[in-house]
Amino acid sequence: MAAARTGTLKAIRFLLLSASILVGVSGTAHASLLTLNFSGVMDMSASGGAANTPFSGFFSWDTTQTPVPGGGDANSELYEFASYQLIFNGVNKTLGPGNSGMYVVNDGDPLSNGTNVDALLFLAVIDKNAVIGDTLFVAGFTGPTTTWNTLTLPTDYSFLSRLPDRFALVSLEVPGEGDANDVVAGRGSSFAVSAPEPATLMLSGLGLASVMARTRQRRNKSGTVNGE
Repeated sequence: MAAARTGTLKAIRFLLLSASILVGVSGTAHASLLTLNFSGVMDMSASGGAANTPFSGFFSWDTTQTPVPGGGDANSELYEFASYQLIFNGVNKTLGPGNSGMYVVNDGDPLSNGTNVDALLFLAVIDKNAVIGDTLFVAGFTGPTTTWNTLTLPTDYSFLSRLPDRFALVSLEVPGEGDANDVVAGRGSSFAVSAPEPATLMLSGLGLASVMARTRQRRNKSGTVNGE
């Protein structure tokens, strides 16, 4: 538990420090945008909560996104999300730009347990508290070091089968003394994930196209009236 607490939240601490340079971008649908839905149950009994605390939401990222400068190291890179949502215990905990991100790990040891892996770490701040510390949500995908040899973002959903091991946790980032005094407040053994169905993506695209067509029609009519 100590290793997981210390190693995983090293990355998350940088996420908080990088909040000022993480700039939110529009979640407008386009070909390079990938979305992943997730849901699961977190055991929060270690921090006085329920043993079956539900969580769900989605993360979207632009596959052409460049990493946050200085956000990673030799074995990882940090990227901002295009958009995200986190529902925790029935409450919307989406805090907006600067409070979420994704690490791509290549041949690294994000859990500091002596085992190198390839991994994706999805991070989001649940609550901010300057006195007791910030509460953070982590959803991780890990697999063998043969999964990839890159620190770039996944460009399709094939990583879901290539990174078969999953974990989720909630950590309290206690101010001061680095990671040594941080506390794992909850754990989830795994979680369910899904990508949007192709039909859903198609309907979304058709809806966007319809809106654009109506906008063009209004502009054309306005131009005709003004021309008269």
